[in-house]
Amino acid sequence: MAELQLTPSGTRGEGRYPAFHALWHLCTIGVVQDVTTFASSAWDLAERRLDRPGSRPTLVAMIDTSVAGGHPNLKDAVAQDLALDLFSAELGAFPTPAATLPPELSGPPPTPATAKALPFADRLFAGLAARYAADRPGAPDPSRVFPATRASFSAHGTAMAGLIGARPLGADAVQVVGPVLLPVPGTPPGTGPGAVPVTPQGASGFAYAGVDPYCRIVPISTNFEPEAEQLIFALLYAWRIGADLIVLAREVSSPLATVAPVTGEDPDLATRLMARLGVGFRPDELDAWTVFEALLLEISRKIPVVCAAGNSAEDHLAYPASLARPDNGIIAVGAHSSTGQPAAFTCGHKDVSVYAPSGDGERLDLAMTRVDTDSAGYQSTDQSVDYLAGLGAVPLPGGGAATAATYSSLDIVSTDVPGRAGYNSSVFTGLATSTGAILDYRSYYCRFSGTSAATAITAGLLSLAYSSGALKPGDGPAAKKALRGAGATNPAAATPKLDWSRLPRPPAHPPTSRQEVDA
Repeated sequence: MAELQLTPSGTRGEGRYPAFHALWHLCTIGVVQDVTTFASSAWDLAERRLDRPGSRPTLVAMIDTSVAGGHPNLKDAVAQDLALDLFSAELGAFPTPAATLPPELSGPPPTPATAKALPFADRLFAGLAARYAADRPGAPDPSRVFPATRASFSAHGTAMAGLIGARPLGADAVQVVGPVLLPVPGTPPGTGPGAVPVTPQGASGFAYAGVDPYCRIVPISTNFEPEAEQLIFALLYAWRIGADLIVLAREVSSPLATVAPVTGEDPDLATRLMARLGVGFRPDELDAWTVFEALLLEISRKIPVVCAAGNSAEDHLAYPASLARPDNGIIAVGAHSSTGQPAAFTCGHKDVSVYAPSGDGERLDLAMTRVDTDSAGYQSTDQSVDYLAGLGAVPLPGGGAATAATYSSLDIVSTDVPGRAGYNSSVFTGLATSTGAILDYRSYYCRFSGTSAATAITAGLLSLAYSSGALKPGDGPAAKKALRGAGATNPAAATPKLDWSRLPRPPAHPPTSRQEVDA
């Protein structure tokens, strides 16, 4: 599509970047045929299936930071009554519980097949119903645990959720105001010397969509460096609520990951090495990490776990993506740019399961030279002629294929925490007027990149495959095989690439209930 292509390098000093469509990645993976009309045969299939009696949306458990669930594009996508915050308390807290227990939390809990996870499951499952009752609306404050789900913690999770399942809003759904000058500090917008009144600009749509705008997303938030027990509880909770897939787009600091590449995956040697050095983890901590790994592998055989491969441009996968094997459902996701080349930062390893769209980055080392020649700070005179050979921006249609040195400035755009706390900060402390009209719509979206963005897009496509009936949930290795297709990974070409056309076509009468799916 011509509107998704970059023009040649801009004039130096002006910082000119050609415009691009915020949803170019939906076309790249084959979900949307026309970004101007949102024409999508894949979405049509999902809508028809979910209109059938007894059908249900795909349930996506996202182990990440908290999410700004009040975002206009996310308020109907995020299952707020199921969201769990493991940052606040050992067994978690419910940020926005409903008045009654959701059906996903009622009934007998499942028993983990991993025997050593039983004590963790007993503690968590025994406390969930009591905690929900304590946190529900109207519960007395002395027994309430207040969740640590603040805007300042939510940028990454909000961007992830938007790529997975944001809902587009029609042209009459949002009231936008403007233009407005900045007011005198301490005064409301439209008041004080030099300010102009806030004037209505009329209704506007937020025509942004995730890959599967029909799914339900359950945020399971942890701290930024989660311990093994916290991650075990997160996995058990995702399993408890009947999640169809799990998203874990972060690198986990596990001692097993630190030692495994050196020791041939001998966890006992990890203990001996750390004891000799006088550093490391207590035996119970090591045991917990062992339980986490065993539980993750076991759950992934039923529920696919979509993991980020890592952003360090190294030849080894981040943990736990490094556990991906053909016989489990851990999906290690690498990133490619809009040119189809491996993103400059992505992991290049033979065990990457699939590559998905993301942004790009500059890189200057022995393996790759990739420079942003559209940057305002770029000066061709800074480099030798030999050094500049092969550099360039994305070629125009018909201009030839990109090379390993071709830089793409097309980023991924996703939903953001509105206001000052998000990635795309606003000058306004409050973004809505007393009538609910929005002052700064730009702050509701941000540029997002890394293998995190690629992981969210992959999770969205897998969710859409379940929503449309193209795949049946309940088999992690089969889901990974369907996303990958046949053939080995080629890191140099960033293949296999995520593509809707690789998935099987849904049957004429796809299953519509959990009972049919499990049959």
